Amino acid sequence: MSGAPHIQPLLGASAPAPSWGTHWEMARGIGSIFEDARQGRETRYVVDVLGETQRYRIRMAPIGRVWRPIRSRELATAVLESIRAEIASGKSIDQAAAFFLRRPTAATRVPVKLRRFLERERQRMEDGDISPRTFGELERYCRPDGYFSFWDDWHVHQVNFAALEDWRAWLGKRRQRGKGRLGAKTVKNAMGQFRAFLSWLEERGDIDHVPKFPRVPWDQKPPEILTPEGQRAVLDAIPWEDRGIFLACRHTLRPGEARALDLGDYRETNLYVHAAVKGQSSSSVIRGAKERNWRVVGADEELQAWIEWRLSKASAEERLRKRGVPLFPNWKARNETRRWTTSTMTKAWNVAAKSVGVTVSLYPGTKHTTLTHLARQGVDAKRLQRFAGHADRRSTDHYVLLADQDTVDMMRRGRE
Repeated sequence: MSGAPHIQPLLGASAPAPSWGTHWEMARGIGSIFEDARQGRETRYVVDVLGETQRYRIRMAPIGRVWRPIRSRELATAVLESIRAEIASGKSIDQAAAFFLRRPTAATRVPVKLRRFLERERQRMEDGDISPRTFGELERYCRPDGYFSFWDDWHVHQVNFAALEDWRAWLGKRRQRGKGRLGAKTVKNAMGQFRAFLSWLEERGDIDHVPKFPRVPWDQKPPEILTPEGQRAVLDAIPWEDRGIFLACRHTLRPGEARALDLGDYRETNLYVHAAVKGQSSSSVIRGAKERNWRVVGADEELQAWIEWRLSKASAEERLRKRGVPLFPNWKARNETRRWTTSTMTKAWNVAAKSVGVTVSLYPGTKHTTLTHLARQGVDAKRLQRFAGHADRRSTDHYVLLADQDTVDMMRRGRE
């Protein structure tokens, strides 16, 4: 539970006065305690604190995860001493008293807040800010038997590091159907979604801060990549009319970005990457690229030749309209947009890869392979990051690490 770290009476002892000198002496005069002895009811105590804007009367305090009326002077004294300690540490009176005013109600339960968060994320999905896959993952976590069901009896103000640690242990004992216990990557993904939920609550002002999350270590495997010759062999095995979108992916475009490009996004031998298809199907919504960033990617001679061939196939109306006409159409598609789907791209790549004896999948075989070989050629990480469209430098570091490993192997071979 966040806030009020100095409450010892909840464990049955009074809180000692911190040695903060004059700051503590100033705080000692704040607040008072009085009895609330109504007829026909046991005596209860109220902690009275005059804040900057209003008077606070605190009648309840948490004992463990349960909030109860203050029935003893010792507990009331401990609450007041805790507030004074918070003030002495630099907080305002309003901030120090806020913890005790957040008594759990039906509206502060985690499942209630999660439903509102789910509605917000659904709207973001419809607006194209997140992919349907990301939203679907969150929706599964929020189901009655999902990974967030651990929090059904909790309130948002009770979520702290200790509770998160218990949740991590609980997730570690869960089992997937036919797959055994949850892997560390799955646990990490679930915790990432819950952290996003708590960050949203913090932005709304529902909680003071997002607590620290326990670390979930998991073994990262080095990405599989192709040699330049292997990548070339796979591309040559793809029919010419279908090859364009894979040439674009070789230029480090994400599949969703390549699928979204229109005729108007090719200008003066450059691709203007500013949007992406947010979903797996050809009719999925097209919105801004990842992190809403845009970039210019120069086409090499092979891609330029393919695009010139593509323009020669376009009708006069399409060349004039440009927008809404895919630059890389799937000529075999029966849908109205003629855009590639994720599954058709994956299938076309896998068929070509299998024909030349390659098992590396689409994304590692195009973007990952290109970035790794650029790093091996000495391109610095900052330029690689801009070229790849990475918002976080750590995403680029994977390819730099592979280039460094080449140096290690070269030195080893030199000693042999």
